[in-house]
Amino acid sequence: MNRYSAKLTRLTHRHPHGFTLLEVLVGLMLMALLVVSSLTALSRYRSILALASRQRQAIQVADDLLARWLDSSTGLPGADSGRIPQHPTMGWNTRVVSQRMVCGVPTEIIRLNVWEQTGNQTEPRVLSSIEFVRSVTFTGANL
Repeated sequence: MNRYSAKLTRLTHRHPHGFTLLEVLVGLMLMALLVVSSLTALSRYRSILALASRQRQAIQVADDLLARWLDSSTGLPGADSGRIPQHPTMGWNTRVVSQRMVCGVPTEIIRLNVWEQTGNQTEPRVLSSIEFVRSVTFTGANL
C-alpha cells in the first residue's frame, strides 16, 4: 500500500462530527410542521369547547323558558319569538311544526329554537332545538 492510498483510506473512513445543511433544514421543517399542527389543533379545540359551552347555556335557557311557560296562565306560545335578556347575543323562536291527531286527541307539535347571532353572522345559528306536544282544540279543517 502506498502512501497516497493509506491517506485516502483514512479520509474516507473518518467519522462525521456534524450535520449537513440539508439535514438541518429538513429537521427545522419537521419541527415547524409539528408546531403549526399543534397550534391548529389547539385552536380547533378551543372553538369546539366554546361552542359546547354556548350550547349548554342554550339548553338551560330553553329549560327555563319551558318552565316559565308551563307555569303561566297563557301556556306555551305557538308562533312567537324574543330575545334573552341575560344573554344579549341569544334569542328564541317557536313555530308550529305540525298538527295531528294522537290517540284521538288533537295536538300541535311546536319547535322551540334557541339561537345566537354575533356581529359577523348574517343568519342566527341554532344552538338548541326542542319539540314539544300540546293538546289543542281545532276544527277538522285544520287537520
